[in-house]
Amino acid sequence: MDNEQIIWIVVIALAALVLIGLIVAAMRKKSLEAKRSKAHELRQEAAGNAATLPDAHARAEQTAVEAERKRFEAERAEHEAQAARTAVEQERARHEDQIRAADRLDPDVDHKAKDYAPQATDPVGPSNVPTDPTYADPSTGRAVSTGTGTSTSASSDPDTVFDSDDRQRTDAATTDGTTNTDGGTHRA
Repeated sequence: MDNEQIIWIVVIALAALVLIGLIVAAMRKKSLEAKRSKAHELRQEAAGNAATLPDAHARAEQTAVEAERKRFEAERAEHEAQAARTAVEQERARHEDQIRAADRLDPDVDHKAKDYAPQATDPVGPSNVPTDPTYADPSTGRAVSTGTGTSTSASSDPDTVFDSDDRQRTDAATTDGTTNTDGGTHRA
């Protein structure tokens, strides 16, 4: 091989390297342009979505305020329910006090006995107000009367609780004139 052939081989190799470099540079430039174009598209899409952000933020704030209001209403309703339970317990205690006072006056009742318990009707019983939350008025959250509940009346006395007319019926039903309704015997 002579020098001229070596020079041509070097020139051809350099030309091939330059050509390969130009192709790589063109491909790199094209790739960078594609990335710039994609970044520009993503920025435009983000800008379009940014217009809905204030609405979404306002809805989120409104939902949070509504949740806080409902939490407050539930807390207030729980306080009202507790106050109502307290009032019922106070009324039940007053009722029992009245029965105890009546028993102290009644000569037929041994209110000093160890097993003495006031024979009072339990004011808690069937109600026509449903307690199932599915029957709650959605606007107020309070239970509503459906009119289908049961109500008790004095005429349909089931005789499951000692009440004021039981003594009279027992006295009238006794044939020998003695009754034993309160642990003691007395003559009619």
